[in-house]
Amino acid sequence: GAVVGFACFQTSFSVCYAAPWAELTELFVATEHRRRGAGKALAYEAMCRAERLGASELLIRTNIGNEAGRGLCTQFGLERAAHVVFRHGIV
Repeated sequence: GAVVGFACFQTSFSVCYAAPWAELTELFVATEHRRRGAGKALAYEAMCRAERLGASELLIRTNIGNEAGRGLCTQFGLERAAHVVFRHGIV
């Protein structure tokens, strides 16, 4: 079969927490293959792998305007995290 998308995730460790956490950093599905379950399958696989690696949680960040990304999170029953993200643009 053809590659129709990809997902990247990473696990992070901290001296402040007993277990690592995972973050889904990239999720992409080619336009012509969207709305057919590929994104959901990729996100589910990331969740399963994070669990197998012993992560305490999986974080997914998405742009506020990314309705498809937010909808995917809602389908999985994910809750909005109480994280605050700050950024500094570097030219």
